[in-house]
Amino acid sequence: MRITICDDKKDLGMQAAKKGAEHIKNAISEKGFANVAFVTGASQIETLKHLRQEKDVDWKAVNIFFLDEYMGIPDNHKASSLIFLSDNVLSYIEKPLSIHP
Repeated sequence: MRITICDDKKDLGMQAAKKGAEHIKNAISEKGFANVAFVTGASQIETLKHLRQEKDVDWKAVNIFFLDEYMGIPDNHKASSLIFLSDNVLSYIEKPLSIHP
């Protein structure tokens, strides 16, 4: 286990995004693609903000999966994971290999 102590949520988000980007790039390098599972919620916003700014992630080689969603709500509902992830990461990156809500 690795414990990282940060001054604030912005620093924590930046640290998490850098580590996440490192894992994504390593997977692409080793396998030719990466599978990434995203969760939603206000606690993820800083991480997603910094992850979408990582310029050397080849998103075209990434399969994106959503780990949480409300059952039975339409994709365009303001509480949907699709809207949350579109607003916080998907609309900022190049089109990924695939998206699995």
